Amino acid sequence: MVKKITYLIYVSIVIFCILEIFFRFFPVSDSLRVRDVSSVGDRYYFKPNQTFNRQIGYDFKYPIIKKTNNYGYFTNHDFKKNLGDTENLVVVIGDSYVEALQVANDDTFHSELANEYSSHFVYPIGASGAPLSQYLTFAQFAEKEFNPDKYIFTIIQNDFDESWYSKYSMGGFSYFNKNEELLTQPYLPSNFKKLARNSAFLRWLHIDFKLSRRIKSIVSRLKQSMNLQNKIQTKELNFKTFTEASDLFLKRLPKIIGSKPVLFLVNGDKKSIYMNLKKRNLKDSLQSGMHYFIKEASKIDQFLVLDLQEIFVANWNGQPNYFDFEFDSHWNKRTHKFVADVIIQSNFVE
Repeated sequence: MVKKITYLIYVSIVIFCILEIFFRFFPVSDSLRVRDVSSVGDRYYFKPNQTFNRQIGYDFKYPIIKKTNNYGYFTNHDFKKNLGDTENLVVVIGDSYVEALQVANDDTFHSELANEYSSHFVYPIGASGAPLSQYLTFAQFAEKEFNPDKYIFTIIQNDFDESWYSKYSMGGFSYFNKNEELLTQPYLPSNFKKLARNSAFLRWLHIDFKLSRRIKSIVSRLKQSMNLQNKIQTKELNFKTFTEASDLFLKRLPKIIGSKPVLFLVNGDKKSIYMNLKKRNLKDSLQSGMHYFIKEASKIDQFLVLDLQEIFVANWNGQPNYFDFEFDSHWNKRTHKFVADVIIQSNFVE
């Protein structure tokens, strides 16, 4: 028995080594090397001044080269702390749609804005998985470090319910607890994770093939066997967490940034558009939550809301994945250009 176990271990190690050597010949996505976050006030950022390989999907057809700046965010422009009083600064805050690992830095909507407004500085601060609660923490940092003139926030459907600590607690981000206080979930990678970052095969499994996400999807489908009553209760609970997170965010943001102008870019319901529907599917709790946010934010004079739903509908050519990718639902280069044009037409940055 011991010999069989030893033999299996030996074979597994040999197979792993062969796969490791094989994948090192391909542009496997690199780990983004998030810096440690140990307490409230610690900034969430990536290793500064680094170049990373990324790819869309898992078959190496769409490799991307990404670069972080001096502050550890994905842009080709370094941030300057002490800008003159006559210089205009717009800070863009968001999640993976600002991080934009799916397109080159120069093809992001915030880079398009920086190119359009040569007299302005545009600082993007974003990270995949960041919810509304983390947007507040990003805003606190930006206010203290840069004192910007205006803000732009991307609003995505999963930003709301994932703002709650009880719902979703990704390491390094801030979340609302049951008392509506902001708590920071520490991010201190284990020794195994630090070691795994150096393995091309393990990075391909986790980052490119998204093995853990696929497993979660299978588990989620199994849970869909729940009865209708439970589904109704879950939908009502989701909408409640949406509205409460939305209200908290809209209430607390002015306390951080004062009366500075804010533009909210609200993502369109691409799924419905691809089904040839022009309006959001309000039967979906995610989209009904987005609709609630648009309605409430529009009531506040300080906030300008740009609902991308109508823009996407007007520009859709009938093709599937027109705004995103076959293997990824994030905006492609074309859509980033659409979004930049919409912001320019709004005259918000001027």
